[in-house]
Amino acid sequence: MAIVYSEEFKHIANDLQKLEPDLFTVELPSLETLLSVETSSSPYRKAFAEAEEVPVLHIHSSGSTELIQMLRQPEIITMANGSRAVTDNDRNMPTPPGRKAQNGSQFDFENGGRFYTCFPPYHKLPAYARIARSKILVNIPEKPFHRTAKETVSRKSTIAEYSMEIAALYSKDTSGDGVMLPEISLDGRNFDNIIRFLRLTFISVLGIDVTDDHASLFDIGMDSVKVFEALSMLKKARMFFDNWSSFQTYRRFTASSDQDLFGGTMISLTMMNMRGKSSDSRQLLLDVNVIICLAWKVDFNGSLQAFEADCIHSIRAFIGFNLQSRLNPRIVFASSTIYALSHTCIQGASTVPEDIISPPSIDTGTWYGQSKEVAERILAYSAKHSGVPVSILRLGQNSSAEEESSTSSWLNQEWIPSLVHTSKTLKVVPNLKTPINWVPVDRMANIILDLTFVGKDPSKSSDDENRARQASVYNIVHPRPIPWSRFAQVLSQMLPGCKIVTLRQWIEIVKIHSESSQHKHKEALKTIPAVKLISFFEYMSMHEDSLGSRSVGIITDKAISQSTTLSSIPEIGDDSLEKWARV
Repeated sequence: MAIVYSEEFKHIANDLQKLEPDLFTVELPSLETLLSVETSSSPYRKAFAEAEEVPVLHIHSSGSTELIQMLRQPEIITMANGSRAVTDNDRNMPTPPGRKAQNGSQFDFENGGRFYTCFPPYHKLPAYARIARSKILVNIPEKPFHRTAKETVSRKSTIAEYSMEIAALYSKDTSGDGVMLPEISLDGRNFDNIIRFLRLTFISVLGIDVTDDHASLFDIGMDSVKVFEALSMLKKARMFFDNWSSFQTYRRFTASSDQDLFGGTMISLTMMNMRGKSSDSRQLLLDVNVIICLAWKVDFNGSLQAFEADCIHSIRAFIGFNLQSRLNPRIVFASSTIYALSHTCIQGASTVPEDIISPPSIDTGTWYGQSKEVAERILAYSAKHSGVPVSILRLGQNSSAEEESSTSSWLNQEWIPSLVHTSKTLKVVPNLKTPINWVPVDRMANIILDLTFVGKDPSKSSDDENRARQASVYNIVHPRPIPWSRFAQVLSQMLPGCKIVTLRQWIEIVKIHSESSQHKHKEALKTIPAVKLISFFEYMSMHEDSLGSRSVGIITDKAISQSTTLSSIPEIGDDSLEKWARV
């Protein structure tokens, strides 16, 4: 037996030859090779009468055959010169008047031409509607296929006959086209072992020998369907690890002391396992005396659920850590004045208190603000019911560092640098109602340290147990804010010919500018970066409209009394405004 194959199917031919060593294989040169090699002409000099019956092509085709013929070996179809000549002569047939040629002559372009053939891209597209080998069911003699009078298979009745087998086949959690991986021990500390495990996995999925660990999987047959097969196999890997959790043990676990936990049991498995997981984990439970939670996702467009996995869950984990720890560490949470301001506006109040705001708000403007509110209320609940020491620091807007030698500066993607850069491009400055109460970032860091180690909130008397078990809340903004108009004036003076407009007018100008044809490319975003934050500015405008002529102040009395860094902060002067305008 011999197989003739092209270069693209070499890996399949090699696999077949491994199964059948006596198989004779011939590799055809690639099309590129055939086109690049210079060849001499080889004229065919036989007359038609001589060569008419000479075979030139042997074809195998299963075709549409009768039942009796299906039982026979497939027959070879031979095409001679005569039959090929008939097809070749088709291009010489005259085309009916008013009709377009449908033979080979349609490709005889005058002075050259082009035509589109779909076959190369068509064959390179991913395969769809394929049947995995793990989903192939072979019929059994006891259940022959139902057939019609024409001896064709009756699909409906046959499927009904095999309904149980089909259902069982698709209910199995199979992957990798049904090829079983060899049993190996995967040691995550051994890189070579990991590579071997992955290689065997992809050999199983692709059905070919993966010899080059650096080759692109998609170049050797991986597609979107096989990606999911590979993921399924990797996720199903059976794992054995040290210090595994025993559900039987922890269901009967008795606490060393009573703690009033709130709405969750994640602590019982996650934090409890820290005792036996490693010496480092045990040491943390013994030595940690304060937890400062600063990291938080900045997302003004996502839903509240988007903050649950990474942010809200981490707050609950910190509370669980506290309940397991020896030193009852204080949890210091960096909240935001964003939600507190929105909440106060909704309630119609004039000031933001340094306390948990009640009642809970249904809408605090942005999901980012709502996520901060949820975290505050969880921490306040744990302080009241479980005695967890909690400090909530509502941080306002940070500015670039106060110290000239500091390398800290504005991040270009923040709203203030975006506003300044956009205003410089458009020669239009918005006049916000929002006061400037920004705190330099280096001073903010020291304020956080001041309030982290202040201990018990001085406003809560020690003889009142109920108040002593409440969270300490501090608002951290500049205690002596200035109107935005001063900053707008400084910025406009730096831009000759610039005019000051309302925030709503500024937003409309940005929208019109961004929609113009010359500003629809990425380079335009460097000069009008506010386009990316337009929804945030619209929220600010809506917030200002809801205020009307009212103003909302932020109380900072407790923060000032406990932080010398905040109490000694200098006035916001023109030098600072000019520095911020040069971002």
